[in-house]
Amino acid sequence: MKYHEFGSQNKLSMLFFQGSASHWSWYRESIDRLAQRYHVIVPAIDGHEPAEHTDFISIERTVDDVTQYLVSKGYKELYAVYGLSFGGGMALRMLAEQRIPIRKAIVDAGTAPYQMPYFLTRIVLFRDYWAVRILRSNVHLVKLVFEPKRWIPQGKEEKVEYAEMMRFLKSMSKKTLKNVFDSANNYAMPNSIPPMYSEIEFWYGSIEKKSRARDIRYVQQKFPNAKIREIPNMEHGELVMMHPQQFWELAENFLKGGESLEHL
Repeated sequence: MKYHEFGSQNKLSMLFFQGSASHWSWYRESIDRLAQRYHVIVPAIDGHEPAEHTDFISIERTVDDVTQYLVSKGYKELYAVYGLSFGGGMALRMLAEQRIPIRKAIVDAGTAPYQMPYFLTRIVLFRDYWAVRILRSNVHLVKLVFEPKRWIPQGKEEKVEYAEMMRFLKSMSKKTLKNVFDSANNYAMPNSIPPMYSEIEFWYGSIEKKSRARDIRYVQQKFPNAKIREIPNMEHGELVMMHPQQFWELAENFLKGGESLEHL
């Protein structure tokens, strides 16, 4: 797994976890805004980097790899972590493990473990896996799911943008697709989470409110200090991918302060 760093001249370090079935560069405009103030570390998640020909294994494996990397580089703390969708699940697991103290966390529509009987998780996995396999076979289906008015940046050519999206989806191996959905919905968390000093915000778009209800309940149960923030008129992941300035303003409103963890 490769790591990309931006704003390395800045004192405060921030980890950025991308969403599933997307390339880290699709978030570059939002990352660049964060890098104005923060040293942003972006892991290129396995299975999501076509040139590397790797497979995604699990959220647990990814979090362990990232944590070991940070420790090997001498990080004793992180000022912040941001994670979208299954990247939000990675942020939650890092917070729960507490192997590296984290001052602030933005969990953007993060997936929480289903906690369902095993046979039901297999049914859900089968449904989600084949939904994406079918979706990536037809650009017209992609347009129905990712409607142009929301997912094509102003000034960009629709045909080119959808072609890039299709190429990327087709580059993901069957193993990666299976593991993404299996792990995002069923990753393990510690049985008990010790009290923590991390400040946490759980974001979700108002349009996806119903589908995030289970995740919100889980976060409120496991992380009772977390604050829930609804982003008006936004779909899943739309804010960070399509509205970088608004993303930056909301993120900085939460992140600003710059306190160290040394006194905790």
